[in-house]
Amino acid sequence: MFERENPTPDFDKFLAENVESLFAIFDSLQVESNYFSIREALKDQYMLLSFNEPLRKHYVRDKDRLCKIMRTVLNQNKNIQYEAFLHLSLFILMPIESEKIKHVL
Repeated sequence: MFERENPTPDFDKFLAENVESLFAIFDSLQVESNYFSIREALKDQYMLLSFNEPLRKHYVRDKDRLCKIMRTVLNQNKNIQYEAFLHLSLFILMPIESEKIKHVL
């Protein structure tokens, strides 16, 4: 994992205030048919989630997001499968509070 050298409260505040818009952007990139946009969106989103725990907790509370990632794991491209599996691991490794998420897993 990469470590953030200089945590910035302004950046964390921006993320907290715009979390749904940010996830909407990543979600829109992942439905593209372009290999590079899908893979880079998955990579960038995973890196952002690995640095920011509140963002990660928000991410793993969404059942629809889990279902999308599970479908993405079935992608024909091995590199996209790998990136999607990293996202799936977030759901598996984080303590799950939602019964809906537990049921899907």
